[in-house]
Amino acid sequence: MTESFREDPTKDVLRAEGVSDLESEHYNELTSKIEASPIFGRLCGVLVLFQDLVQHEENQTKREEMRGRFAALYLVGLEYNPQEMSEVFGDAYAAERERVINEAEESAYFGKFTAQDFARQISLALNGELATMLLVHWERAAESTEGEWQGKVLNTDFFEEDGKRIMELHIHPPSELNPVELMRLIKHDIADLKDALIKKEYACDMVRMESWLLSKKLERVLRSILGRRIVDRIEIENIDPVSLLDDETQWKRKLILSEAISFNPNCARDWIVEGILPEIGKVEIEKNLFLDSISS
Repeated sequence: MTESFREDPTKDVLRAEGVSDLESEHYNELTSKIEASPIFGRLCGVLVLFQDLVQHEENQTKREEMRGRFAALYLVGLEYNPQEMSEVFGDAYAAERERVINEAEESAYFGKFTAQDFARQISLALNGELATMLLVHWERAAESTEGEWQGKVLNTDFFEEDGKRIMELHIHPPSELNPVELMRLIKHDIADLKDALIKKEYACDMVRMESWLLSKKLERVLRSILGRRIVDRIEIENIDPVSLLDDETQWKRKLILSEAISFNPNCARDWIVEGILPEIGKVEIEKNLFLDSISS
């Protein structure tokens, strides 16, 4: 276990590290905010699952393989675009972020991980600046910006491409939802989005979706939510794990996969233990056909 993951009570640890009681209150407040974040909750859930899986594996070679797979994808979930965040906040931010994450991963590998320690380490890093940056980023990611549509579990981006206005639809499930509740909320959001498009509150020519939830295993459920025209156009992408993980420009696809393993324990087990990536489905359809499909 690394030195930074001591089991002392938080206040005693802070005092030992030269932190005053006033500063301690500040760090404790940051720690509480970090622990309350759904994004942090998802990360911890996967860390705990990884910890359990690797502790029950006796073969050292397999343990190391599991560790490599886990580290390759779960870290992406901490930020929406790690490269962009590092460019905005600088090298010190990137280095400290990596240190804190590596310590959390190491503690899980050796069976010593706790969410409280992880949150405290984030809060202490860069004198609280790392936690502040992440909290601002996470809150912004959960809010819609001007010109975008935001539902309960869906949100959109709009952009121009080849002379057409594209609406890209994203599914970001909170960690506390079960699959049935998630599908109910997706159906609710799709209905609200349809009304907004019919009322011309948002303009687009094409609708694009890419998600681990657009998989063949969920085809029957998807037909009840999206309709036949959309589901029949879904293409399952063949992803080579090696080329994907080595490509730093593929952060958005890695984010989709990271969300899959953080929300779905079965996806996490398949990837960590067997090296099997979740399916990613992709569909692009004209707006009018999109509306016709979800109305039928």
